[in-house]
Amino acid sequence: MSFEIRYIVGNLDTFFRRDEMSVLLYYAKNINDTLAGNFHYLLQDETVYKIRNNISIGNLNSFDDRPAYFNINEIQNCIQFINNQLVPSMQNESVNMWEKYGGFETMKNLINNAPNNQWSFDLNINHDYVPEDMDYYIDMAIEIKELLQESLNLNTPIIISYLD
Repeated sequence: MSFEIRYIVGNLDTFFRRDEMSVLLYYAKNINDTLAGNFHYLLQDETVYKIRNNISIGNLNSFDDRPAYFNINEIQNCIQFINNQLVPSMQNESVNMWEKYGGFETMKNLINNAPNNQWSFDLNINHDYVPEDMDYYIDMAIEIKELLQESLNLNTPIIISYLD
């Protein structure tokens, strides 16, 4: 899969590394699997959602920039999840992300070999490093919340590009 994912909505334009996104989503999955799954789909192009839910995708090229899955209720729930559960949980951690999961290699193995469900099989770390600092992932979650809020404010999906 792609190394970086670019998200554009309104005046916001940002990139996240897929490996780091997997770490954040794995952490979120351990808080609330259902809400983390919604979080995941809102950060994927709508084709991923359609494929996972057996909905026809039509005639799309996988390399085109495409709109993210857009569902107003799920965006609102995800923003609340980030505000009320995800960020507070990370702020309450007394260890960094690597230590939480027993070191980088253990964390990588946990994420890459975790029992998968309908959405979490996409989670993986393919490279030899992700940040360990919990504040990094808190900032990432807040930035994602801002993207989702802007999408909601503009009533338009986030545009996603996958980059190598």
